[in-house]
Amino acid sequence: MPSMDEFARSAPSREDALADSPRIDALTRENQRLRDALAALQSLQQMTAHPPGIVEPQNLRDANERLVQATLGAQNTSSAAQSLNRRQMIFLSMLAHELRNPLAPIAAANTLLDGLGAVHPLLPKLSAVLHRQVDQLVHLVDDLLDVSRIASGKISLQKRKVALRDVIDSAIEAVQPAFNMRGQQVCVGVSPATLLLDADPVRLAQLLTNLLVNASKFSGANATIWLSAMLQDGYVVVSVRDQGAGIAPALLPHVFDLFTQGEQTLDRATGGLGIGLALVRTIAEMHGGAVTVASDGPGCGSEFRVALPLPAPALGPAPGTALSACATPR
Repeated sequence: MPSMDEFARSAPSREDALADSPRIDALTRENQRLRDALAALQSLQQMTAHPPGIVEPQNLRDANERLVQATLGAQNTSSAAQSLNRRQMIFLSMLAHELRNPLAPIAAANTLLDGLGAVHPLLPKLSAVLHRQVDQLVHLVDDLLDVSRIASGKISLQKRKVALRDVIDSAIEAVQPAFNMRGQQVCVGVSPATLLLDADPVRLAQLLTNLLVNASKFSGANATIWLSAMLQDGYVVVSVRDQGAGIAPALLPHVFDLFTQGEQTLDRATGGLGIGLALVRTIAEMHGGAVTVASDGPGCGSEFRVALPLPAPALGPAPGTALSACATPR
């Protein structure tokens, strides 16, 4: 066993301890760095196992399954709606054809009644009523057929150079009996009078006829309806304006939707199928144009404006004076 002197000689002196102090400090700092690195590694491992903001794999799979189910459900709903729409169009087409079949013999029989006016004094009046009703039925059936043709893409245009005034005259001729019954008149203003369009005259006349019928239907007896046309920025803008029932603000965005109607009275005096204005929009768009409507509300009348492109060589005012006239009941 070493003596106290030997033990004292083996113990480090104060000078030796001071000499080793820098090395101890360096080891302490190195130890702290190792501790910090270990803590950072543990934190990184935790973040890798559960990253913030990243959904757990199982939750992600559940969300994907719900998304797939929702997509399939939407596709099924869309397919069902398309199938229903096709069936509706097929039904309308069949209905129109079935209604047209009896109309021909009814019209023929009514024509025969015209020649029997001497038999009874009331026969001419009854025959006139039948003529008007048959014409109205024919108009409704034709609208139904047009809707089915448009939905199936079977409608086409037979375009040619046509004078707008001739189309307007044709439309007024078609609606004149209805105007006469209600004592209404239509005032026409076309400027310039020689406007030409590259259009299907039959379809364009149908467009104007539907607008005039709509204006007459929602205007009172002895009312005036204005039809005007003018050049504007390379387009012919045709306006049909009335001072009739007007259109509610909530209905304005949907006026041209198929089967859309405003409020009806119990007797449906202004009723219809909600087809005419939808055809107006379709025919206008098929000609490269557009249709808009404006109304200040119920009781304030309405104005429909159809913009149709001019043929390329005709951009700019055509020669001719403005034409203005009012067609009064005869």
